[in-house]
Amino acid sequence: MERLNTLIWKNDMKKLKYIVFVFLFFAKYGIAQSDELLSLAQVLIKTETTFPEVLKYDGLTKAWAEKANASTAWMPPQISIGINRFPYSFMGMTDKGPMNQAGIMFTAEQMITNPVKLNAKRDYFSSRSEIEVQKAEWTKNEF
Repeated sequence: MERLNTLIWKNDMKKLKYIVFVFLFFAKYGIAQSDELLSLAQVLIKTETTFPEVLKYDGLTKAWAEKANASTAWMPPQISIGINRFPYSFMGMTDKGPMNQAGIMFTAEQMITNPVKLNAKRDYFSSRSEIEVQKAEWTKNEF
């Protein structure tokens, strides 16, 4: 029994020596990380330019800012020409009765919006843009 314990002990010691040797070898020659040291400013710049989570907020910020700029736009004026109450059959066009009121219709329209509502929408969208900037700062701090 003692001989068996001695063999197991020697076998375990060989395994332990092998593990220590491998660990020391990789500690000396293994490359797990780059040897490059970065300053805090370099880390922040790298975080802002390469992490997709931060870049997502940059796109959202730009989108909300553009939506704020576009929210004060007016509808363009529209002018249209069309046929009004045209009969299905051309035979009805010769009729002079009240059912034959076919004609050409001209329309022009311009939607005039309330400037207070437009400014309120612009302010709301601008505030959403600022929220996205703060979310991006929070995400950078988490990284």
